[in-house]
Amino acid sequence: MNRIRVLSPLVANQIAAGEVVERPASVVKELVENSIDAGATFITVEIENGGIDLIRVIDNGSGIPSEDCETAFLRHATSKIAAADDISHIHTLGFRGEALASIASVADVTLITRTEDAESGMQVRMDNGALLERRACAAAKGTTLEVRDLFAKTPARLKFLKNTRTEAGYIGDYISRMIMALPSIAFQYMNNGKTVYQTYGDGNLRNAVFCIYGSSVLAHLKDVFFDDGYLRITGYIGDAELARPNRLQQSIYLNERYIRSASISNAILRAYDTRLMSGRFPFAVLNLRIATTEVDVNVHPTKMEVRFADDRRVTSSVYSACVRALEVPVNQREAMPAYTDPVSVQHDLGEATALAKYTSVIKEKSAPSLPTDSLPRPMIKWSDDDIGSRRRDPVLCEPTLYHPRVPMPTQTTTDARANEIHVSGIQTSLSGIDEPSTAEALAPAAVDDGADVRKIFAQSPYRIVGAVFAGYWIVEQGDTLFLIDQHAAHERRLYERLISRDIVPVSQPLLVPEAVRLTPGSEALLDTYRQQLEEIGFLFQVDDASECLLVTSVPVVNGVPLRLEGLFEALALLDQTGSVSRKELARRALIQASCKHAVKITEHLSQEEIACLLQEYSEHGVPMTCPHGRPVMVQLSKLDLEKMFKRVV
Repeated sequence: MNRIRVLSPLVANQIAAGEVVERPASVVKELVENSIDAGATFITVEIENGGIDLIRVIDNGSGIPSEDCETAFLRHATSKIAAADDISHIHTLGFRGEALASIASVADVTLITRTEDAESGMQVRMDNGALLERRACAAAKGTTLEVRDLFAKTPARLKFLKNTRTEAGYIGDYISRMIMALPSIAFQYMNNGKTVYQTYGDGNLRNAVFCIYGSSVLAHLKDVFFDDGYLRITGYIGDAELARPNRLQQSIYLNERYIRSASISNAILRAYDTRLMSGRFPFAVLNLRIATTEVDVNVHPTKMEVRFADDRRVTSSVYSACVRALEVPVNQREAMPAYTDPVSVQHDLGEATALAKYTSVIKEKSAPSLPTDSLPRPMIKWSDDDIGSRRRDPVLCEPTLYHPRVPMPTQTTTDARANEIHVSGIQTSLSGIDEPSTAEALAPAAVDDGADVRKIFAQSPYRIVGAVFAGYWIVEQGDTLFLIDQHAAHERRLYERLISRDIVPVSQPLLVPEAVRLTPGSEALLDTYRQQLEEIGFLFQVDDASECLLVTSVPVVNGVPLRLEGLFEALALLDQTGSVSRKELARRALIQASCKHAVKITEHLSQEEIACLLQEYSEHGVPMTCPHGRPVMVQLSKLDLEKMFKRVV
């Protein structure tokens, strides 16, 4: 039986390094946070070979006294706290005293530092936990830390790293988030001798966002400000144009510390409500400031997970702040100042091509229809009064959208007009009527997805009563009232037309390659899944001159090109599941195309146009939901109405 023994300091530090130093980006994070805590106003980060061969962090902070240089490499040695109670009042990014000890146990580390009042600097070299050199040297005020040959003597750790380009992407992603967290600090980030980011530290968050994402996002930003004395929230959120199929474009900071919080991310998403489609996530750069006593940052050694004393209040405040920002009209927001680029070395190619519109989705005058000889023809009659009285050009009668296959119906002879009651202008007080016991019990029910729509509109005559709220149609049939969402109905019909044909994705070369500037996090994903993307049909190359991604070929599905939006969708799927099939990606592309080309909910249609759509629904059995899963129509029976008005109990 093995005896119990105390591990050596080197082994203990190497074990602890597994939590603190997961990859090169973890080293950069710890060193940059030390520089920030030292009061640096200029920080340079240089890496080579994805940070495996070299990581160098240079700052102009306060420096380390020469007598403390060796102590700094001991485990749990820190200048940030002295007692456990200090953690609840901590204002620095680091405080555990584990970083340098953990890094020095798995790499060759050289420290060069000088304080402002010191006559000379001090150089200390550590190799896998052992002191190799300590001497005086010439040095500027501040600290330089060089980390070489990371994990060289721990090959088990080295083999779990990604390729160098991916690791560099993780580092770039962290630097980009710190640039936006602390725009008052000038950052310079260099990869293999080439400058990637460089800022002047002017304190302007908008300029920091420009440096990372380019000028094309600035016009889509909405200012966020909230302050109730307990929590202060500042930053930006984006409109629907900046939404992506993942959360890579969300940066959340707590007291200038980058954090990940599912509850805050969900609060941001809830604020958008119906502004975003399912599976889309908004752009956000938010900095939350709260008293240190109201938050616990000592949850994990990486300090990226936090706990709030009142989590519900924080998430509610974030939700309210985002809702307010989204409700402010563009013309009431402060005008965006003109911007000239003295800051970023990156070329701004913009993202105008990143959201290229799907075109040429439906070119035929009418999609091939199913045989309808055996189906009963619907009988239609309309009321003379056009409730949706505002008219517009009959866009839906254009061949690309609707092409009626039967003559337009004429109004049948009926004495229904004699029984109609016109209620325009009548105001009725319902204060004396009790509310229904449960709203859900009396709410209109969605038409079952398995219902045969051909039977619904073909078994008996129906009457198109009119439209309400510029997009919802009222149809009466017997003792049932149908409320139809014109956008969802048209979207489903377009999707069924496209999906009815065999899905045969082909890769189509682009005459002019499309350029897009990705964030380092997206670049890392792109490099990780490059082979899978090429198998799908995306071909691309990196333009070293502009540091942009040039997409040279894209998949085309049934005439719908999967351009950059399709690429972002594929990246999100790969990030979530690790694989994506051509068929699944093609299906999602057709859903997006159908949604983009469907008539919008605010467009006013004529009764003739909605009749054309119902005619197609009566001839083809299609699901009663849009491709995103929302109901196309809901129904309300006469009995339901009588219950609402207390005629039946």
